[in-house]
Amino acid sequence: DRYNSWEACIKKLRKAGYSDREIEAILRSKWTRWAADSSSAPYGKSSSVALMNYINKNETKESVEQLTKETFEMI
Repeated sequence: DRYNSWEACIKKLRKAGYSDREIEAILRSKWTRWAADSSSAPYGKSSSVALMNYINKNETKESVEQLTKETFEMI
């Protein structure tokens, strides 16, 4: 409910070079909420840009790998 377009988020993450599994892990994570919280957009209007800004500022390749590992170990 927080994002204007989940499809746009997926496209941005793909363009940034993330694998399908990494994208799924990111979209299922709290990172999406934290990214939306850090955005000035109203509820339901957060953008893929806000998500990428959050990831670029706060996460690393290693943290994405760890998130992905943790996400799929639990399944």
